[in-house]
Formats: sequence, structure tokens, C-alpha cells
Amino acid sequence: MASAAMAFACSDVDPDAPETPGEQTGDGEPAAPEVIFSDITSTSFTASWKEVSGADGYRYEVTFVEDGATVTVAFENIEETSFALSSLQPAVEYKVRVAARAEGKTSRNWFEGSVTTAGGSDMSFTVIPVEKYSSDGYVYPHAMVETSVEDVYYWVSAVPVESMAEARAWIQEDIQYYTDYYGVGWDELVEAGLIMNGTAESPGFNFTNYGDFCFAAVPVSNTLSGITVSSDVYFSHQFFAASLQSAISFPAEKDDYIGEWTLVTSATLRSEGGYFVEDKGEIFNVTISAAADGALEMRGWGGSRNKYSSSPLRLGYADDGDGYGAFTITLPQTITTDSGVEWQYYSWCTFYGGATDVTYFPFDETYGEQIPLAEGFSGFAANLNRTVIKIFGKQFTASDGTGFLITALWPYGTDASGEGVYLNGEHSEPVEMYYLVRKDVAEGDVLEIPDNPASSSSLHFSVPQGSEAGMGLEELVEGGLVGEMKPVHNLFYRNI
Repeated sequence: MASAAMAFACSDVDPDAPETPGEQTGDGEPAAPEVIFSDITSTSFTASWKEVSGADGYRYEVTFVEDGATVTVAFENIEETSFALSSLQPAVEYKVRVAARAEGKTSRNWFEGSVTTAGGSDMSFTVIPVEKYSSDGYVYPHAMVETSVEDVYYWVSAVPVESMAEARAWIQEDIQYYTDYYGVGWDELVEAGLIMNGTAESPGFNFTNYGDFCFAAVPVSNTLSGITVSSDVYFSHQFFAASLQSAISFPAEKDDYIGEWTLVTSATLRSEGGYFVEDKGEIFNVTISAAADGALEMRGWGGSRNKYSSSPLRLGYADDGDGYGAFTITLPQTITTDSGVEWQYYSWCTFYGGATDVTYFPFDETYGEQIPLAEGFSGFAANLNRTVIKIFGKQFTASDGTGFLITALWPYGTDASGEGVYLNGEHSEPVEMYYLVRKDVAEGDVLEIPDNPASSSSLHFSVPQGSEAGMGLEELVEGGLVGEMKPVHNLFYRNI
């Protein structure tokens, strides 16, 4: 009889939503548990209670208020007399409701209380932008983060300076992109290092264009509503970032180019079955030194695939007077005569815009009489730390739309009859863009990115595309070579 009355008085429970508390006490129903909180940290707590007479299970619900709205963290029907939550935010008041259950029904007698996670208002983040060598051979910006609360979870995004006031929304959009597009959740993002914990280093960021940015770190937590973002945002100093493909040069002097470097090519072009295919790029070590006549010399080009790699490749150095020193590579350059074949460093080029299909072949010096592409490549410092050099091929487009794009730098031979001879007997040219990373950085040195002395208003473009005379910023934008800046991330390696 008592059992029947209890079943009648208790409310049905929807396991997929928090319950609405009854307006009156459920007389004859199990009493409210007496809950105590323990093991309270910045990101977790435990709630426990003694068994309630007549109960065969319990229901708990945990929420908190963010921006005036109630966020549901967790709810569950359990048989145990305790539960523990983690992945919470520091210094947040969590409302906890617990009720007993009997015969599949939840009592209207609820415990209602709250617990505030540790951390306090003195929580601090130190966010430092650094540059670090990656497995693909380039140097990307990373965020080095130190926090006063070692177990706090947080997300780091690269935010344009003009969007700093909307940094939280920027980060929410960033997180939403990953959870929606890649179909991943909290655990996968933590494992990948995109959700960071305590003192940590972010994955690297790539940028689709260029601009003034700062890193923004925001505490996050895992809830039934998704990944929630705190209203507290912590910023690094501002820094300038440019994409791998951006032809933006930075201040540099001649001595900045001298030293040991690790060189990476974009791809290797080879012939197969009458077609050209691209293989993965190569990495090899080079040395740049001063030449006797004031120019520069590079040794090691092509690594072990180039049997003439010890023969110096000449780099013509020039300073524009504003402190933006750079070099050009004028080709062809004679290497040696070997077994009746004269070997030279050559520009390989793509011809486009004519009546025939696009063609690819060595750029013969006779073309230089009509087309100003003897300077086949330009190289310049690609970051403020002067630890990266980019080398782009030049391009010339005539008024009729036809043109040449310098694509690769590789030895090419001519025999006594004037016939061309391929190095190693095959097409195997390393395709530009090429980029060099200072050897100590490639071996693990991590340098802080300087505090934004360069800005979008004072950029120097060493333009790889467009007319030989070069293009200004306005023409670059109109031509689609420069567009809206937005940092993006590789899945589980930030690409950003």
C-alpha cells in the first residue's frame, strides 16, 4: 500500500533533460539526500551523501550560469551515492541538485546547493608567441602558455588585432569549426592538444595571409551543451604573422644570410609515362657564405642528388637602402665540363597563355634577350627573427597574356652536339617555393616572436607573381593574391 502511494506521488523522469522541481514536498516519498562536497579543485569536485531510506537509486543535475543563461553541465540517474565531475572551469559556482529514486520514479524532495571551483580571481595566464620548427620543414607560430592554475583547461586562438574585442566569439567559432566539421569532441581535442591543460605549448599555427595578431587563451569546460567558453580572455603581446606562401620581406642585412641552413623544396617534378608528376618536397642542408666580390655563395644545393652540390651557387646580394637586404639568383651559371658535357645551374620554367598547352622546359639564356628573367629567383628574410628565408621564382607576363613562370632551379647539361642532358638521366627538378630555416632552429631552438615592430602599414613585398616590375598591395588584393586574413588550423596540427 505504501509502495503504491509512493509510485503515484513521484513524478516520471525524462532521462534526456533536467527535471523541473515540484512545487510542494512529496509527502511519503524518499527524503532529499544530505549532500557534501569534497576534493574541490579548479576543474573538478566530488558530491556524496548517505543512503536514503526507501531509495533504490538517485538523480543528480549540475548547472551554472553564463551570460545570464543556465548551462547544463551534467545529469544522470545512478545507483551510487556519489558522483565526481571534471573538465570544469575555475572559480565558477555550480548549482547541484540531487534527489532519490524508487521504482523508476524520482522524488520531488530535492537537495539543492552549490559548490564553487577553486582558482579565484587571481588566476593568471602568461601567453608568449614563439616560432618553432615543424615536421614539414617550416617554422610556425606557437603559443607558450603558463598559468597559475595548473589543471585548468583552455583554448588558444590567433585573433587579429582589430578583432580583440570579439576574441571570445572568435574562439567559440574556432571551436565550433572543429566539433562540427571534423565531428570530434572534448576528448579528441584534448588528446590532440587543441584543448590545452595547465602550462603547455599549443600546436603550430599557419595563416592564410598576413596581419597583426595576438594569441588569446580562454578557459573552457565540457558540458552537455557543448564546449563552453569563459568570459575571461588572456592575451599575448601583438605580433606580425604571414603565411608560408606570402611574399613579404623583413629587415635583414648581409650577415643575416650567412650561415648553416636547412632547405626545403615544395615538390620534386619528374616525368612518368609522358606526363609530369610531383613528388613530395625534399629537405637538405646548405651553407651560405660571403663571396670574394661581395656577393653570396650557397653550397649544398640538391643534397646527395646533385653530384655538383659542392659547386657554389652564386647569390647576388642587394640592399634597398631601407635595411631590407635580399638576394637574387641569376641563371644560368656554369658549373663545370664533365665528360664532354657542360653543366650549368639552370632555371626551369613554365610557359603559359599561348595557343599550345602549358609547357615546361629549361629557360634558355637566349630568352633573356627579350624577356627580363635572367634573375630567375629572389630570396629574402621571411620573419622578424631572420631565421627563415623564402626563395620564389620570378614571373613575366607579356601584353598578349603569354608569359613565363620560373618553376625550378636544377643543373642541366649540354653535350658537344648541343643536345640537352638531364642530371641523373631524368627529370627530377626541385620545385619552388624554397624556404630555408636556420640550422639551430631546425635542430630545436625556439625563439620568441618580437613585439610587433612590423605592421601591415609598413610591408615590403618581394613579389613572386605579376609583372617583372612587381605589384603593389592594391594590385595584389585586386589580383586575389592577398585576401581576408584568417588563421586556420590543420586537424590535430593547427594550420593552420
